Amino acid sequence: MSIGSIVSKTIGLGTIGIVGYETVKMSRIEASQNTIKESTGHLADVFVNDQVAGYSGSIIDSFRTFGKKHLLESSIYDTIIEVKNTVTSTVGNILGSAVTIGLGVGALLTGSKKPAPLRKLKIALLRHTPKIRKVVNLVTSKLPSFGKVCAGLLVIEGLRTVIVDGFGIGKKSEI
Repeated sequence: MSIGSIVSKTIGLGTIGIVGYETVKMSRIEASQNTIKESTGHLADVFVNDQVAGYSGSIIDSFRTFGKKHLLESSIYDTIIEVKNTVTSTVGNILGSAVTIGLGVGALLTGSKKPAPLRKLKIALLRHTPKIRKVVNLVTSKLPSFGKVCAGLLVIEGLRTVIVDGFGIGKKSEI
């Protein structure tokens, strides 16, 4: 295994680890914030509905009071909302990071062979004259493997993230 292959696999593994960790962390934060918002809205709805309902008689009011207490004290609604928000925020963050995770997997799992379409093109072109063979061999020998290309793209994306998110260079103002 060459040093370039080891470096690309290390970059791929590091990317998967970092992006996976950040995805899970951000998903938990988003799910918690959304759950608090929805639970607060639910509590407000229960109180408003109770206040607007008016007096309907002692039996109906006792049922309404029982229902209000059950809705306010039950954790079933909060649990359902929390599970829904956890799933949706996790899926959303994974889909948002799909390209980076895919590049990490590509850098980690691909070997040092040239991509298959390039090998097939090379085989097809090698059937021709010796001049074409020389050019094809020269071009294909200079091209990096798919894993190295993925690792290079990950390094570029990492630098862009540090410059834009870390230092704020080129970041649009949120004001």
